[in-house]
Amino acid sequence: MRMSRSGLLVIELVIAVGIFSLCAAICIGLFVQADRVSRESDMLSRAVSAAQNVAEQYKAADGDLGRLAEACGALQMADGSLTLAFDAGWLQVDPADGAASYRLTVTPETAQGYQRASLTVRQAGSDEALYTLPLAAEGRP
Repeated sequence: MRMSRSGLLVIELVIAVGIFSLCAAICIGLFVQADRVSRESDMLSRAVSAAQNVAEQYKAADGDLGRLAEACGALQMADGSLTLAFDAGWLQVDPADGAASYRLTVTPETAQGYQRASLTVRQAGSDEALYTLPLAAEGRP
């Protein structure tokens, strides 16, 4: 029995639609992955920018965490560290407010002859650091 031309056309169309569907599924997966990478890159870029701003203020304050807290509106904790909080759009918010999406912490370290600290940016509720930066200034210890 011979296949009619219309039967072959339907088979060709089914194969073409299948190949197109496979290619579309691969492209959609790549677009989703690219969007995720773009969001992570933006988050890291903003974390680095915020860390660099605070690092410059730390240097201008000669490593004095009290002056740094006043300059950048940080909350000084009982252990001597400073905390800044940011919302999802990286606008600074009150650190005591529970709406913070990101937290920047400056933790003092002991050093001889100069002030040292460690700056860490984390996503709220996460222990994993997005960005860390060692700080040093020539102020009095």
